[in-house]
Amino acid sequence: TSRTADQTEVARFWSDGLGTVTPPGHWNEIASQVAQQQGNSLAANIRLFAELNTALADAAIVAWDAKYTYDLWRPVTAIQNATDDGNDATVADPEWYSFLITPNFPEYVSGHSTFSGAAAAVLNQLLGTDVSFTIDSQGLPGVSRFFPNFDAAADEAGRSRIYGGIHYEFSNQDGLSTGRDISEFVHSVFATNIDVTAPVIHVTPVPVATSSNLTIEGQITDNLSGVATASIQVDNGPVVPLTTDANGRFSLPTRFDSDGTYVFHIRAFDAAGNASLQDLRFVLDSVAPVLNIVSPSTGDDIGQSPTLSATIDGTGSIITRAFYALDGGSPVPLTAGGTALNVALNLANLGPGDHELTVSLTDAAGNNTTRTTSVTLAQRMAFSISSMTPASGSSDVGSTYRPQVHFTRPVDVSSLNAGNFYATDTTGTKIPAAIVPAAEGTFAWLFFNNPLPGASTVTLHVDGSTIRAAADAVLLDADGDGTPGGVFTSQFATVSLTPLIGTSLSGRVFDPGPDLKPMTVDDVKAGADGILHTADDVFLHPIANAKVFILGLESQVVYTDANGYFSFAAAPAGTIKLAIDGRTATNAPSGVFFPEMVMDLQLEVGRANTVMGTMGTSAGRAANLTRDEIYLPRVQTSSLQTVSNTVPTMITVAPESAANLTPEQRSQLSLTVQPGTAVDAAGNLIPNPQIGISTVPAELVRDMLPPGLMQHTFDITIQAPGVAAFDTPLTMTFPNIFGAAPGTQLNFLSFDHTTGRLVIEGTTTVSPDGRYATTDPGQGITKPGWHGLTPPGSQNDPPCDPNAVHDVNVTPVAVTAGVTDYFFK
Repeated sequence: TSRTADQTEVARFWSDGLGTVTPPGHWNEIASQVAQQQGNSLAANIRLFAELNTALADAAIVAWDAKYTYDLWRPVTAIQNATDDGNDATVADPEWYSFLITPNFPEYVSGHSTFSGAAAAVLNQLLGTDVSFTIDSQGLPGVSRFFPNFDAAADEAGRSRIYGGIHYEFSNQDGLSTGRDISEFVHSVFATNIDVTAPVIHVTPVPVATSSNLTIEGQITDNLSGVATASIQVDNGPVVPLTTDANGRFSLPTRFDSDGTYVFHIRAFDAAGNASLQDLRFVLDSVAPVLNIVSPSTGDDIGQSPTLSATIDGTGSIITRAFYALDGGSPVPLTAGGTALNVALNLANLGPGDHELTVSLTDAAGNNTTRTTSVTLAQRMAFSISSMTPASGSSDVGSTYRPQVHFTRPVDVSSLNAGNFYATDTTGTKIPAAIVPAAEGTFAWLFFNNPLPGASTVTLHVDGSTIRAAADAVLLDADGDGTPGGVFTSQFATVSLTPLIGTSLSGRVFDPGPDLKPMTVDDVKAGADGILHTADDVFLHPIANAKVFILGLESQVVYTDANGYFSFAAAPAGTIKLAIDGRTATNAPSGVFFPEMVMDLQLEVGRANTVMGTMGTSAGRAANLTRDEIYLPRVQTSSLQTVSNTVPTMITVAPESAANLTPEQRSQLSLTVQPGTAVDAAGNLIPNPQIGISTVPAELVRDMLPPGLMQHTFDITIQAPGVAAFDTPLTMTFPNIFGAAPGTQLNFLSFDHTTGRLVIEGTTTVSPDGRYATTDPGQGITKPGWHGLTPPGSQNDPPCDPNAVHDVNVTPVAVTAGVTDYFFK
């Protein structure tokens, strides 16, 4: 790839990436400058910016709808994989990379071109076709460019994406043409002498289902000629006039005698004959859900068959909440999709004798059905091991990992000791550790006194002959043979900790800047070569005095210098866990601190390794082979809240700690901390710990996601200075960003030092109103660090066939894709 110096400047001048005003903002700056030069009146400017930004908004909708309809690969993918495109005339170049960083969404059509075509056409209409101007760029400070007219600027802006290597010429031309068509439509709508816009019908939202009649309210407005008539029709019934007041408001009580789905068709005509139609649908469901418990039957011994089976029917509306409870205890959420329930009962805390099983269903209309069945339990469930982490046979386990054993029912914590729950090294010698049980006895950790030996096989031992259950002192069936007692063993291998001469590791640690997003104009700029993402990039906010060490080699700590740089002259080869603790930084902005981040790296023996060149997939490592920058997120000091020693404390998030969330979303993000649950690295309880929640940019955790999972919600970090773990899982609520249906179970993620990735730790259930998801009983947050929420179902959206004909006509649909919107590329 070759470019002239001017082409390189053009690509950078119009890049308008994250942290800048973006392409729409760039065109607003052009409009503002020219409008001032021409001495526009206030009224003219109102018209100018309203029409311009309407066109830009429509351009965004059209362009991004096209991108996700056609799903065309970017040039970097096409060129590197040309052998797969079915075209014998193309030759693959696996070493080719774009000049600008390739955006992480489909190529066709060019967003820059669509924005620019629309903006230039609007400005031609309102400011003139022969207006020359000079404009600068936030993305390339100190450089200004002259344009004889708006079309010339639009053509250059579109072509800049070709010079940047991230679009094709046909995508540029189609984008410019589409933008001009959008502008023509918008301009016709803004014409003041003809009313071509239909009335707007605003209807106050109603529930999707209701158990009784309701009142439909709203307002009908028209921008020019005024509303002439309004009518309403129920389903296919007669059309009747809709009475409105002088302001167009209406109120209509419903009086239906039977349940069912009703659709109101509200129509309005203005004096110019333009018509609008608004449909309002809701379900009238006055009948409670049907619930028939198939098993267990009255008097059944649930120990013999601990399964709840039932048939269900919402009788007109969906089930939004379902749960069971034993003896009036905590409700256990059920997923109530379809017409049946089939779930294993949790008998962990149930003693022998008679019990009551309660099952409850609530539908979207608020109707509830509850059934209670008398059952019995002849004997407690077996006391055994339900799970162990790390899994037997795990490799590359971090040297500071804390093994955890889960029991089928609570253990008598006083019966756990170094003689029945311990780990040994390859010589059979016990590894000194503290036993840290859950407050309720459902699990126990081993907190090792020192890092585990490197490149070693560690054996976990659980001797059931002296471990007893809390409720009845029965011995643990450790080996799962059905007989109390026995010994369970499990082995895992640790990462290497032997530094090798000639195998080095280096990196630079940076602050993402005030916009909180890494690799934007407020934290990095191109160096002397004028090209971003090259070796001479200039990073504006190095973090000084951050503590850096390899887990297991804490005695070999280094600190970043004034330029954020650190290095290890000798480092272990293979998988290592690198910790960067920003809390020691000496140049953090006022009111801010940098947290600790642990990264999973793959160091190659005998070479100079960089952090970015050793993290993520093999393709990612190859692409970033010489990159050494690392970003730590900013965390507001004010986010830390003191936890009570006597009552539960709800940790909430402040606007400055979650600027990418709406106020409603922030209100649904919380962590409930029980008193006396925070423990330090030695297993000791911490009185009045401080805990805080902040959101962090998704870019920082992308390489930590489980394989195959690329979509998730915003990411959060739970900061708790000095806290190693929580001995009672903390209840967490997340905003239901994905819009999952009420009652849906979603997985939540937590960072796992074993893999250096976010792993699925448990489940949450979406609330009956669909606004948030809460961790399920017995599950929750067990350690500080990184966490997130996964979407419902699986993600499967392969790129379209590159040879497909792109002739699909689509209707734009507004979709909320996530909290961070990488819109303007």
